[in-house]
Amino acid sequence: MKDLQDTCKIAVVQSRSQPFDRDACLAGAIDAIERVAQEHPSDLVVLPELLIPGYPHGLTFGFVVGAPVAVDTAQLTAAPAVEAYGVGGTTDDVATMVVGTFGGSYVVVDKPVRDPNKTILVKGNQGMGNWQLEAFSHTAASAFRWFRDKLCPLEVATSKLMGVDPYSLMTEIAEHSVPGSNGVTALTCLQGSHGRKVNDATRGTFLGIT
Repeated sequence: MKDLQDTCKIAVVQSRSQPFDRDACLAGAIDAIERVAQEHPSDLVVLPELLIPGYPHGLTFGFVVGAPVAVDTAQLTAAPAVEAYGVGGTTDDVATMVVGTFGGSYVVVDKPVRDPNKTILVKGNQGMGNWQLEAFSHTAASAFRWFRDKLCPLEVATSKLMGVDPYSLMTEIAEHSVPGSNGVTALTCLQGSHGRKVNDATRGTFLGIT
């Protein structure tokens, strides 16, 4: 994926989906992209969510009848819990992490543990008979990229010579860090603080670096 640095032009497409007709939806998306290319050349074209294959239900997505699936009903409550379930967070004492535009760290426990500081969420674990403790950041991927651009020029240069992704090299180095990271703490509030304590004035920083 190409990074969009400095300035870029983004085209937002408003288009109607054709329910239960994946081919028609795909053709409509291609037509929209081609029209943008001709009339409004852009660096990025944003299509409506669920434009392909259509909304709401009825398409198979390749699943066979009887295949078990996990579904959610809310973007910021059930969805992260399903993500943790999907990467193996099913039994007690298992910890998982999902990093994207939303970054979540989850620990599965056998009983609901309440955080006295009210900063860690606790919720049921998708029918597994146990619970999840969740800590998250809404800017995980942005923070990772900022860390690469500002603090890892040597790793970026090395990755180019090795022909590997700089993020892979950074992650490999991070794997050797001891739990607690020698006291270094990242406050990844690049767009303010959200979740249990909302504060748009919060700013990100790294604490404990000397």
